[in-house]
Amino acid sequence: MKKLLLILIIALFAIPTMAQWVQLSKVSNDAVSAIFFLDANTGYVAGSNFGLSSDIYKTADGGTTWTKEYSTDSGIYVELKAIWFTSSMNGFVAGDSNNTPLLKYTTDGGTTWKTYSTSFSATGSFGDMRFINSTTGFLTGSDLGYHGYVTTDGGATWNHMDTCGSFDYFVTINFLDANNGYTAGGSYTLTKTTDGGATWNPVASVPAATFFGDQIIFPSSNNAILLGEDLYTGYGGLRSTDGLATWTPLSITLPADYNVLSGIAYSDPQNVYVIGDSTGAGIPFIFHSSDSGTTWGYMALPVAAKGYLHSIYFVGNSVGFVGGDSGLVLKLNLGTNVPQTFIAKRDFVVYPNPVSGYINWKTSVNNSISNDVDVSLYDVAGRLITTVPFSQGRINLDNLASGSYILRCQDIAQLVQKE
Repeated sequence: MKKLLLILIIALFAIPTMAQWVQLSKVSNDAVSAIFFLDANTGYVAGSNFGLSSDIYKTADGGTTWTKEYSTDSGIYVELKAIWFTSSMNGFVAGDSNNTPLLKYTTDGGTTWKTYSTSFSATGSFGDMRFINSTTGFLTGSDLGYHGYVTTDGGATWNHMDTCGSFDYFVTINFLDANNGYTAGGSYTLTKTTDGGATWNPVASVPAATFFGDQIIFPSSNNAILLGEDLYTGYGGLRSTDGLATWTPLSITLPADYNVLSGIAYSDPQNVYVIGDSTGAGIPFIFHSSDSGTTWGYMALPVAAKGYLHSIYFVGNSVGFVGGDSGLVLKLNLGTNVPQTFIAKRDFVVYPNPVSGYINWKTSVNNSISNDVDVSLYDVAGRLITTVPFSQGRINLDNLASGSYILRCQDIAQLVQKE
């Protein structure tokens, strides 16, 4: 008898008052690789279409509509990877052009963009940018050599962070306050500054000899979360709750094929969000922790959301945005109803798996499931095979070829793999 290995995206009915991610109108065909919002309404996204074209879009209505502010010239390979505004008029976007670091700026709110004539490294790419006030900012990236770049005059000039000495390149940078900041980068290096970036020194407790950190955040002064990749175990995260003195693995369990964590952000010290996707199937997911990163659950995503996720940004504790492939932008209106992860703890059972014949589902809270909730079956390319009412309790798979499939309900709450 043939057997089917199911990758199951299982969703229980979510309470309507809880915040949910919604899909906004498509920005462009670009992968949305960077997001920055001045407030809940005014924001910018930057993206690239495999370097063949790169664009900057602006919204003044919270992402309902977008206006193109900048586009690269035809035939010029450009990737835009980071964006930051120090005021409503002054902003920066960074990346690379043909593997040469690129920085552009605007002084009129994004209407026009100019390229810095400053000579940066001969090769490499900017991938992260951070300003700690209107005058002091930092650029980091990959293959830049043993330094990042710093400005102390609002971006008018940029200089090497030469005090990095023999430390490897900085992939990401973040600050707790105006004085205390950290970088993560190559050769499994963490560095720290206590003087606003004037000097940098290695952190004594490097997370792991094989862990390459590429994003670091600080939901609170002692709580740090570092995303990256281990040479042996793949993508994952580490967490420190004692000011980076010690590290433990992040308790996010990635089923097979769901092995990329591509972004992290927080709306407040308790609520942290991690985005990721499947390298094999291009299916996006978002993890949420309501206890500062101790436990995690899967959040609901719109059924139409497909492809890889690249960027995440929160405007305080009011609204969040996520960018992905083909102009995908998701929005989460938090208000006072921060989504919880309790749905992930319900005893939803799918059986048998692997399966031949019928795949079944049940839960101890069946009576709380709305009558209009459906269960849909997709192939790994995202093509819909069938949809049935949740109350039906099973789908016949006899006529399907052996392989992987996706079982999905409205209002996703949990991602589960059964082998």
